[in-house]
Amino acid sequence: SPNGQLIVCAGWDWNTYNGHSLYTFNGIDFSPIEHTKFHTQINDFIFDNNQLIYNTGNRLVIADVNYQQSISPLNSLDKSKPNNVNSIFKNSDGIIFISTWGAGEFSYNDKNIRTFTQVDGHINQWDHGAVIDNENNLWLSSNGLSKIKNQHIIKNYNISNGLPTSLIRYLTLDGFGNIWGTTEKGLFSINNDEVITYKDKFVESKQNFRQISIG
Repeated sequence: SPNGQLIVCAGWDWNTYNGHSLYTFNGIDFSPIEHTKFHTQINDFIFDNNQLIYNTGNRLVIADVNYQQSISPLNSLDKSKPNNVNSIFKNSDGIIFISTWGAGEFSYNDKNIRTFTQVDGHINQWDHGAVIDNENNLWLSSNGLSKIKNQHIIKNYNISNGLPTSLIRYLTLDGFGNIWGTTEKGLFSINNDEVITYKDKFVESKQNFRQISIG
């Protein structure tokens, strides 16, 4: 947290009346965060100054000790509500991006919700990687890779424009601003919108990549 607190999520379940899921640690004991009581199925949380931003099921909650705001994307066209929120990201412009299970992604900017699904050319899958680059673009993996600027998809990447496969496992950013990604069919990077693969750098039995870390 901004105050240096350690916060953990415990007891993921469907029971709304199971008490607390988020706890703080003071170096000796864990104490429940009172204003998060009865919120379950928490998969991710981030901080914005003194506010705690987290999910409970398919809803996003922005909360502090004084108030709570609950946000959920609405049904529109053939865009359905998500089963659950998977991950939460926030860029330096204050836009919150949320990846979901089963209904694509959505963003929130204090004024409106913007959804990203098949209607927008963004095909949803269960596992997502995401990273924000040096120009404040959000790179979001699904069935392919979407580059999002100011709540709009500006480019989609897939096999046809260079990716080794459309199923991307993990994304990260290097010190030069290049995007790196792992797949079951090899490692790739994106430099100035050009996809570079490294299949010839590894033998066939070493093409199944999962995690990548850049120090």
